[in-house]
Amino acid sequence: MIKSITIKESVDLINKGKLFLPPIQRNFVWDWWRINMYFDSIYHSYPLGTLIFWRMDRSTADKYPLYQFIKEYWEKQIRHNELATRNLFSSEVYGVVDGQQRLSSLYIGLQGIYHYKDGRINQNDIAAAYQHCRLFVNLMRIGISTLDEDRDSAFDFLEREDAENFTAGYVWYEVGKILNWDNENEADKVLEEIEKNIISNKKKSLIPKFKQKKSDILIGLKTLYKRLNEDKIIHYFEMESQNIDEVVDIFVRVNSGGIQLKKHELLFSTMTAHWSDGRQKIETLIEDLYKYNLEVDKGFIMRCCLYLSDLPVKYRLQSFNKKNIDKIISNWSSIHDAIIKMAEILPFIGFQNNKSLSINALIPIAYYIYQSGDYKKVSSRNNLKLYYVTAQVRGLFGGQGDAMLTKLRDAIKQMHNKEFSFKFLQKLDLPNNKSFVMDKNFIENHLLKTDYYSPNAYYILSLLYPGVDLKIKRYQVDHIHPKGRFNKKALTEIGINNDEQIEFWKDKKCHELPNLQLLAGEDNNNKKSKMLVDYLWDKPNSERKQFMKENILPEGDKYSFQLKNFETFYNKRKKLMLKKLMNIFRVGEH
Repeated sequence: MIKSITIKESVDLINKGKLFLPPIQRNFVWDWWRINMYFDSIYHSYPLGTLIFWRMDRSTADKYPLYQFIKEYWEKQIRHNELATRNLFSSEVYGVVDGQQRLSSLYIGLQGIYHYKDGRINQNDIAAAYQHCRLFVNLMRIGISTLDEDRDSAFDFLEREDAENFTAGYVWYEVGKILNWDNENEADKVLEEIEKNIISNKKKSLIPKFKQKKSDILIGLKTLYKRLNEDKIIHYFEMESQNIDEVVDIFVRVNSGGIQLKKHELLFSTMTAHWSDGRQKIETLIEDLYKYNLEVDKGFIMRCCLYLSDLPVKYRLQSFNKKNIDKIISNWSSIHDAIIKMAEILPFIGFQNNKSLSINALIPIAYYIYQSGDYKKVSSRNNLKLYYVTAQVRGLFGGQGDAMLTKLRDAIKQMHNKEFSFKFLQKLDLPNNKSFVMDKNFIENHLLKTDYYSPNAYYILSLLYPGVDLKIKRYQVDHIHPKGRFNKKALTEIGINNDEQIEFWKDKKCHELPNLQLLAGEDNNNKKSKMLVDYLWDKPNSERKQFMKENILPEGDKYSFQLKNFETFYNKRKKLMLKKLMNIFRVGEH
C-alpha cells in the first residue's frame, strides 16, 4: 500500500521515536553537494521516488537492533548510526528498508549539522579542523533552475557566521527554521526582518538588487514552506510482514540494481538480520584495524568469517544462510582475535596499505593464526613474509581467488608443528597453473625489473633488507643514483652523449630495482638528491662499509660510484640482488 506524508511529518516521525534504521541498512554516504541537490529537487517538484517502510510491532522491534538517524554528520570521519535504546520505541515503529539516504539528508539538512573538513587547516583537533554547518538557502538564487550544469544550487551548508555576511549575490536563510512557521504568511515577516538587517548594515550594493528581487524571494519562501510543511511528497510503500527474511528479500531486490550499494553491503544486510549485534561488532573491528594502518571494508571481514569458520568461500547469498551465520556467531570471538593478531604482525611482513594489491592475501595469514599457528616464531614470520610477497608479486590472487583461498586453507591445515612453511606451499598445485615457486628467469626478468612506481618494489626490497625494523621505523623506496640527475643536461655534462642511451636511462633503467633502496625517513631526507658518490664518501670509512653491505652495493672505489659508470654499477648490483633473491626464495631446493 502506498501512503504519502509531508517532509515535516517524516521529520516528526524520527524525532518522536517512530522511524528508525533496521540492521540491514548501511551507513549514510551522501556528501554535502548531493544533499544540496536533493533539496533543490524538492523545491522544483522533481520526482523523489518511493520509499519503503517496514511497519514493526513492538515484539518484532524488540528482536532486532534499530539505529537512529544521524543528526550531526562528520565528513571523512568514521561515523556510524547510534543504536536506539528500547525506551525510545513507541508501541509501533517503522524501519526504513529503502530511502535511508534521502531521509537522512532531510534530517541533517532540517534538524542537524554537517561538519566538513576545512582542507586549509591541518590540525588533529576535530573542533578546529571542521566547520560546523547548517543548511541555508540563498534567497537571491531561490527558484533558479540547476538543470544547467554550470549553475550552482541555491542551497548550501554554511557556518552561521558566514551565512550572516550578506553580499550582492548572497542573502542566506536557514532552511530548518521554515519547519517551525505557523503558516506561509510568516515569509512576509522574515523578508521584512532581512531587509531591515541589510539596510542597518549599510549594504549599499545589495539594497537595490534585494528590493528588485523581493517579490521573487517572497514567492520562493512560500513555495519552500509548502514543499516542506504542506505538500505530501514523501511517498512510501508500507510492508506489514513481521518476517525479517521477507524484508531482506525486498531490500536485496530494490538495491541490487543500484550503483551505489555494493554486493558485500547486500550480503552484510542479510547477515546482520540474523545477528543482532553483528553490525556493531564488525564496524568496531574495522575501526580497530585502522590503528594498524589496515583499511578494510565489511566485505573483507565477512569473507574472513566464512574462511576462518571453514565455510564455503564463495561470496554469495547462499553462503550466509542461517546455519552458517550461527556458526560465525559462535566463532566470532576467535575470529576477531585472529584478525587483530594478523594485523599486529603486518609490520613484520613488510605490509603497506596499497589498494592496488590483493587484500585477500592476508586472509590465509589470519586463518593460520586462527588454527593456533606459532606466528610469534621468527622462522614462521619469515615464511609468512615470503608467502605474502610472493602472492603479491606473482599475482596469485588475480582471477579464481576463491579457488586459491580454498587451496591455501587446505594446505595450512596440513602444516605440521604449527610452523608456517613456505617450502610446503611451493609444492602445491595451484589453480590456473600458478605457483609459489620462484626460478632464476622470473627473478631476473620480472622481479629485478620492478620499477620505482610499482607497489611491489617495497615488498621485494623488504626481503632484501632483512635488518630493517619495519615495525619501529617507516621506510621509503628511494633511488640510489638520484632520479633528478637522469636528464639530458646532467648526463651530457658527464660525457654521456648518446640520445638513445640517455632516454633509456632516464625513462627506464634508473627506476628499476638495481637502482632502488629502502631508506628510513630521516635518512631519505638527508640523502635527497645527493650524488651517490658524495653521499657515500661523506660518511666515515667504517660507516660507509656498513652502509654498502646493508644496501647490497658492489665493492669499488670512488670512481666506480660516479654516475657516468651507472651501467657498470647497475649490472654489478643486479647480480648481487639476483644471487640474494635466489637464496631467499630457495631456488633449486623444491
